[in-house]
Amino acid sequence: MTANPQPPPEATLIAARRMALIPVLSARQAARRAGFSAALWTKIEKGYDQVARGVTIPFRGTAEKVARAAQVVGITPAELAACDRDDAARVLAALPAADVPLDSVDEMREYMRIIEQRLRRLESREGEDDEVERDERNAI
Repeated sequence: MTANPQPPPEATLIAARRMALIPVLSARQAARRAGFSAALWTKIEKGYDQVARGVTIPFRGTAEKVARAAQVVGITPAELAACDRDDAARVLAALPAADVPLDSVDEMREYMRIIEQRLRRLESREGEDDEVERDERNAI
C-alpha cells in the first residue's frame, strides 16, 4: 500500500475554502457548480488519484479545472498565483462571472453569500494596494 501524496497548495486551499463556506458545500455540489464530476473534484482537492486498491499517484488538476473549482469557492487569481498556479490564475481572471445553476431559493441565498464574501475580501484589500502604491511613490 502506498502512502497518499501530499496535496499541492492549490488543492489544500480549495478544500479549506469549500469547508469554510456556511453551509458547507459537499464535493458533489461544488463539482456540479464547477461543471465537472465529483470524482474529478475529489482528485483536485486531495491531490492524488487512486489507480488501484492501495495504489495512489499524485494528481494536479488542469489550469481550467482548478480555475473553475477556485471560482466556485471564491478564490481569487492572486491566491492561485500564490499557490504557484499562475496558469490557473490567468484562466480564472479570464473566466466570465460564475454561471451557477440555481435550483432553489436556498441555492440562490448561498450563491449571494459567496459573492458577499468575495466582495468583503476585495474591499478589505482595497486600502492595502493604495498604501503600497503611496509607499512606492514616496520612495522615488
